[in-house]
Amino acid sequence: MSLQDKPFHLLVLLLKANGEVVTRDEIRSKLWPEGTFIEFDDSLNAAMKKLRAALADTAEHPRFLETVRKVGYRFVAPVTRMVADSAVAPITASAANSSMISTDSDAQERPSLDQELAAKSASVLRSDGRPRPSRSALVHQKLLRALAILFFAALVLSVGIYFHKPSRESKIQSIVVLPLENLSGNPQQQYFVDGMTDELITDLAKVSSLSVISRTSAMQYKGTKKTLPEIGRELSVDAVVEGSVVRSENAVRITVQLISARNDRHLWAESYERQTENIVQLQEDVAAAIADQIQIKLTPADKQRLSHAKPVNPEAHEAYLKGLYFWNQRTTESLKTSIAYFEEGIRKDPRYAFAYSGLADAYDVAADYDLLSPRESYSKAKTMVLKALDLDPDLAQAHATLADLKAAYEWDWPGAEAEFRRALKLNPGYATTHHWYAQYLTSRGRHPEALAEIHRAMELDPLSPSINAFAGSAFYMARQYDKSVEQLVKMTETEPTYPVAHYFLGFSREQRRELKEAVKEFQKAVDLSGGDPSYLAGLAHAYALSGGPHQAEAICDKLQRRARTEYVSSYDIALIYIGLREKQQALAWLNRAYEEGDPNMNFLNVEPALDELRSDDRFQQLLHRVGFNQ
Repeated sequence: MSLQDKPFHLLVLLLKANGEVVTRDEIRSKLWPEGTFIEFDDSLNAAMKKLRAALADTAEHPRFLETVRKVGYRFVAPVTRMVADSAVAPITASAANSSMISTDSDAQERPSLDQELAAKSASVLRSDGRPRPSRSALVHQKLLRALAILFFAALVLSVGIYFHKPSRESKIQSIVVLPLENLSGNPQQQYFVDGMTDELITDLAKVSSLSVISRTSAMQYKGTKKTLPEIGRELSVDAVVEGSVVRSENAVRITVQLISARNDRHLWAESYERQTENIVQLQEDVAAAIADQIQIKLTPADKQRLSHAKPVNPEAHEAYLKGLYFWNQRTTESLKTSIAYFEEGIRKDPRYAFAYSGLADAYDVAADYDLLSPRESYSKAKTMVLKALDLDPDLAQAHATLADLKAAYEWDWPGAEAEFRRALKLNPGYATTHHWYAQYLTSRGRHPEALAEIHRAMELDPLSPSINAFAGSAFYMARQYDKSVEQLVKMTETEPTYPVAHYFLGFSREQRRELKEAVKEFQKAVDLSGGDPSYLAGLAHAYALSGGPHQAEAICDKLQRRARTEYVSSYDIALIYIGLREKQQALAWLNRAYEEGDPNMNFLNVEPALDELRSDDRFQQLLHRVGFNQ
């Protein structure tokens, strides 16, 4: 395919735009000015088709020329400077293109492309069968051509400087991976594409000097109409990774591009394809390539973490991704489904550490969804996480889960801290570890450290409801009630249907003696949760403090009846009796909560609602049994 006059000038126009969109109207005014009688759409489509053919590009998976639907086109590949050989003559538009432009994405394909263009360069401007011009016209044409080439070379040099890897002044230190697009043509493959997004985020988060927005926040931009600069400002990131996944029966192709969040300019793009059995290696190759493009200097530990790929059974990996998809939905039914898929992954490959780790995470929160009692939840989660670490001692998320289990159920404070530090060393960008470590530090009364950790978690996952809600709780436990209310009110304005935020806000308002407002917040939590026992207990506690003992007692009786057929936390019953000023009953139920292994006992030493019991020797003995005051 020869590069003719219009395609060549179209390429120059796109390059001159410095990666910005060139509208159809701009193209028409430059290439087909007023007075030119053509069928514009057909002519533009033909020119773009020839240009793409010369560059071995496609509209479906653009490496160079991106179509912005109903608007125009944009040149998306980085352009770097190449030295032109002045001894080569004469250079045509096609030869100029092939000798002066080199992109990161076509490095391996350039020899064949150059050969094709060079072989056909003699016919570039005379392939339409028109008569050859006179000798004087040829001289004049060559002069114009030389001037055009000089202009083109200067253009390429300037664009090359612009598209080169980011300078130190614009160094990329934070990124977000937007949800990858499913181009497989099958909506049922969405779990697979979301899983690829999750794992790319996880791999990039292993780079210690790079801040990567976590999955919860990134996924909220699925299908968004917001511009990349808007997303960049909202998440406070320097760059955005976006792309697509195409999956066939035995292969996976992922196309990714790196875009500046400051000005929506493309910095790099590439496609990768692997067989399904090499899917884990594919993900790590993409992560390493992105790290290279943003000029992050990898430490030896970073390189080791990014070369951790192990062979995986494709069917086991498939089941794991399905489990991850349902686990992230965080409902009772989806949690049950995720457990089934993680178990299927283990059956398909009994040595697949990620499936055991996923199952451990599911069991770890099962008590929160009333699927298991705390003891059952802990026992199953501990078995799974130890198996995961036996298979892969460097699996960061498994160390984080083990740390949480040691803190929440074993009250092994030194062991928990060691595991948290191990998890953060293996993956410093995993927001969940920072979140859970903040909970641990709060329970230990190390509030400045806890607030620093939850702040870091919020930087990595700024839109996570659970992280933002715990930030309010951390202020509450630190007895900074005004800051707690400020944080939680702000959150309920953006996440009005998240019951946990209203629950914590109720306790903070109690401490500020805003009892009527506290009752309203607890009632919202009850309504939004469908009558969760913990939120009902909070409501009863607020009723008792605000002069409504009969309402509190009615809720207490209701919860004790429910406890005969389902799990109800004894800690929650104790809270109601504290509000009713019945210390004997409160202490009895707290001791029952200890025997049940209730994870709420973690905060026994710092919970303001328990202050009335602190002078009692029996409460001090209970603190000692949980590992405090030692």
